[in-house]
Amino acid sequence: MQNADYHHSDGSVTKETCLILELAQNGQLLDFVCYHGKLAEPVCRYIFKKIIGALAFCQSQGYAHRDLKPENILFGEDFELKLADFGFAKSFLGQNGIHKLLSQLGT
Repeated sequence: MQNADYHHSDGSVTKETCLILELAQNGQLLDFVCYHGKLAEPVCRYIFKKIIGALAFCQSQGYAHRDLKPENILFGEDFELKLADFGFAKSFLGQNGIHKLLSQLGT
């Protein structure tokens, strides 16, 4: 959020840029697997379907995530899946509007 009003203790107000984050109480998929070891097939299937759903939504909005890895799959309070780290995300139009993403990046 850009140009948000920030109220200082002295009563003054300034315009600031705010970043609002959501807490993922149950950590990363990588930590979950390291702690619990091999996951049962139904659990893997559930997680995989959720990842595919999250990626399908991103793609329906015209974006590629480009850095999908277990560290970027987070679990919320009730173990709902959250896709994180959109630092490498890019529009499908690409930098030149040619509908191709040419750079190789991510893990």
